[in-house]
Amino acid sequence: MSNQSRRVFLRRTAAAGAGAALGVAGTNSYRRLRAADSPASAYWTPAEPPNRPVGEPQGIFPGRVAWIHDPDVAVWGGDTSSGGWYENKFTDPVGAARMLSQSLRRLSGAETDAEAWDAVFRHHNRMRGRGDVGYQAGEVVAVKLNMNCAKRQAEPS
Repeated sequence: MSNQSRRVFLRRTAAAGAGAALGVAGTNSYRRLRAADSPASAYWTPAEPPNRPVGEPQGIFPGRVAWIHDPDVAVWGGDTSSGGWYENKFTDPVGAARMLSQSLRRLSGAETDAEAWDAVFRHHNRMRGRGDVGYQAGEVVAVKLNMNCAKRQAEPS
């Protein structure tokens, strides 16, 4: 890893933070920013080789991963005086809803959002011994956001 200040590191990774709020990979933008002043060998190299999963696959289709990417859904120019990257004004809610719909459908193999949610709840309830039942009033869905850089603040003067 290169010897760089925290401020420089945060400035370079701020663009990737907007995508992280929706779970969207922003590594290409980060790499383009890094490529200008770093040799290719300075990139992080994973310790594990590819396609060596850890643990037992889970889900409706065990091991299936639904990856959705749309860089236009979350846009922030990096100016902290206009607000933080995580604020609603930098996210297109229609685009975010579309991404959620696409990911649910791909994850479940369903054709509609209603079918996808039904499949998710039925699978969840079957795995917990509650029978082959869909959504029941009072059941809750928790969405885990990847909030990298959530504590980012304006740079000191």
